Amino acid sequence: MSQYNKTVLTNAGLELAKRANAGQAKFEITRAVTSADDWSNKTIQDLEEVTAIPNIMQQGTVMDTEEVESNNSVIGVSLCFANKNLSTGYQIRIIGVYVKEEGQENDFLYAVTTAVTPEYMPDFNDKVLYRFNMQMYLVIGKAQAVNVVINDGASVTHGQFDKYKGEVTANLEKLENTHKEDMSHVAKSASINGGAEILPDSTGKLNLVVPDPDLSRYVSLEQLGELLKTKADITAVPDKTDTEEGIRQAKAAAKAADDKAQSALDSKADKTDIYTKKAVDDAFSTRDSKIDGAVNLANQAQETANTKANASDVYTKSQTDDKLGQKITFVKCDSPQAAYDASTKPAADGSIVFGIYDMNDEPSEAYVAGQKINIEWLYNHFNDLQSTVNSELATKANQSDLGSTNATVESQASEIASLNTQLNDAVNQINYIKANYIEGRRFAKSQEAQAVEWENANPQRIAFITDD
Repeated sequence: MSQYNKTVLTNAGLELAKRANAGQAKFEITRAVTSADDWSNKTIQDLEEVTAIPNIMQQGTVMDTEEVESNNSVIGVSLCFANKNLSTGYQIRIIGVYVKEEGQENDFLYAVTTAVTPEYMPDFNDKVLYRFNMQMYLVIGKAQAVNVVINDGASVTHGQFDKYKGEVTANLEKLENTHKEDMSHVAKSASINGGAEILPDSTGKLNLVVPDPDLSRYVSLEQLGELLKTKADITAVPDKTDTEEGIRQAKAAAKAADDKAQSALDSKADKTDIYTKKAVDDAFSTRDSKIDGAVNLANQAQETANTKANASDVYTKSQTDDKLGQKITFVKCDSPQAAYDASTKPAADGSIVFGIYDMNDEPSEAYVAGQKINIEWLYNHFNDLQSTVNSELATKANQSDLGSTNATVESQASEIASLNTQLNDAVNQINYIKANYIEGRRFAKSQEAQAVEWENANPQRIAFITDD
């Protein structure tokens, strides 16, 4: 069982009580609050100096007040704290009462009490309503100086109950007086609600005392409302026929969605037969690396030719042109797409195809294996290479160096042919992926309209409808 210390007036509360006792002030009890902070180590002087309750957990309801002393200087204030809407349970270690003086804008802490054994206030997560009622006794100076607002919407106050009790007693006395003569001849004894037998006194009068009812076993209107909210509305429950029909429709819809998904998946490519994005990226990276290697080999070959070529052991201009002509084919096209398509496959003699196009018939870019390059750079690069081969190789090579140069050229030709094959394979694989991929997306049942719109926007899309 919980237990609390005597109520202590704060310094501000004591000053107001003095002025109220002298008839110089009036005030109103505005609120009662709780806190889980532990003030068990604070002295009375410490509590008198407090100006606010820290970390307020709840605000209670003032249920009733009663005058305790004959001089009206002390009143008992009945407080109620409920766990409705409380998300976290806690120990009620501090209770404070706030008041507001007449004519002032803000209220302040008037009195405080601390727990010897705190009451535990559970949370409301299980929808079980819990109430903690407490009586705080306050020194107020004069009862006439205090205005207390009672919340009478949730339960019966002591005053209301006493009034009702008085009315019942008066009615019983009236009934007794009305039928006194009849009752003197008939009544032998009586009991209240099946309780102990009450015998009449020597005058034949039955002294019936109506006990205060124990309301702890009953719920208030507020508690009853909360309990009803947790119960199901039977009018919203479908009958057996509607339930079975709903189940049948749900099963049919699920099977249709499954068949549609399976049909779409069966018509698409097997994952094991296609390349992933990473695999394609790696292939292009390898190709670029090999092309760079080939360029480096060409540069090394040119440096060797510049210093060691012999005219009797080198290719002539005509022979060099024939060699170069066998490796590259330039195709002029009438559109960018035609240039792209021409560059994705080798020429009839197996050489690399350069697809060239420009809307002003002044080509500045070309396509090689589907990749765009700058024509001016390509032209200058081959011009320089051919010019060097024609002028320098004829005068500087010896027999052993010429063989090395020819081997380098042949190696480059073989490397370029290999790269062209790999590039064509990669292009074919990308085209295959584009033609056979499927894009899936889940939608809630409530989003079926959006799912249909999204799916119809692309024939390679399939929407999956799931329960909300």
